Parts: sequence; structure tokens; C-alpha cells
Amino acid sequence: MQVARPREIPEFAIQEAIVNAVAHRDYNKTSSVQVMVFLDRVEIWNSGTLPENLKVEDLKKPHSSHPSNPTLANVLYYGNYIQQVGSGTTEMVRQCKAHGLPEPEFVSVRNLEFKTILARDIYSDDVLSMLGLNDRQIEAVKFVKVEGRITNKDYQKKFDLKKRQSTDDLKELEIKGILARVGTTGKGTYYILKGAPKGRKGH
Repeated sequence: MQVARPREIPEFAIQEAIVNAVAHRDYNKTSSVQVMVFLDRVEIWNSGTLPENLKVEDLKKPHSSHPSNPTLANVLYYGNYIQQVGSGTTEMVRQCKAHGLPEPEFVSVRNLEFKTILARDIYSDDVLSMLGLNDRQIEAVKFVKVEGRITNKDYQKKFDLKKRQSTDDLKELEIKGILARVGTTGKGTYYILKGAPKGRKGH
């Protein structure tokens, strides 16, 4: 008997990203919608950009919809590929966070292309259990998966540790290639999952 495995990324998030790319693509350009799979993320690209009255940050909160191709958007809506107007991207955020993943990242590239970045769960519970980490370190990796980053101060507070022990734990995660340190010393230093874009934040 086959057992269904949970998906790395919620199916809705992938479908919504692709549907949005198709509905908002600039069809005056010859470039196509692209879906690229990397070790730590999936990226969906399309030509075109957001309408002037909508900003990238608006996509993570309730907003009105202004499709670049309204006729095509209507067809997708009646085909049940598009949900309630303006709710798709916020539902993507909700489902990814509920899945223990960072929020989707929406990026406008030179105002010519648009991409959606969906993080993959490369550090599942099974993988973490085989890496020789202590319970604190496992919880810290899960924290970074959702929040996008962790500081030494965050680590101390979360586990009620002295700075030296916290530093040792984080250093080991860095040596094992799980976390990457951004910055050298001081308050601006934080840790992210290795290979994750430095600007990514969980919420």
C-alpha cells in the first residue's frame, strides 16, 4: 500500500503562483512563463510587472485585483483556477506559514519581469534528526525556516542560555553548513539558512 507523503510546498501555493504568472504575463513579449526548481526554492517567472496602483508589499495583505489580461483572468476564474479576487497571494502566505515554511517572496525585476519564490523544506524533521544536532539546534533551524533569520540574542532568549553557549551552538550550525552568518560582529549580525536569499524574512 502506498502512503501519501506530505508535499514540500503546499499545492495551492504552486498553482496560484503559476496561474498568476499566466494571468499577469505581458503577452507582447516573446518570453514564456518559467518554473525553475532549485535545491532550496522554486521560482516562477513571467514577463511584465504589477499595475501602477499595486506594490509588491500589497500582495501580502488584502488587496484589489488588476489583472494585465482581464479576459484571460475571467476564464481562469470561471474555471476555478482563480479564487476570490485579491485573496490568492494572502492564502499562499497563510498556507506556507502553516506548512512551516517562510512566506513566499514576491519580486519585481527591473520593472520588466516578476517572480515568485517559494522556499522548499530541505530540513524536514527526518533530515534534522540525522544531522547530530541537539534539541535546541533543531528548534533553532525550525525557527529560521519560518522567521527567515535568527540572532544570537534571539537564541539566548528562546533557550534561556548564556551568550557563550548560544554562540557555540550557532557556530556548530554554521560549521555543519546549515546556517550562514550575515555580518561579522554586533547587533546587525544574524543567521539564515545557507543558500537562502539574504533579504528573505519569514513575515
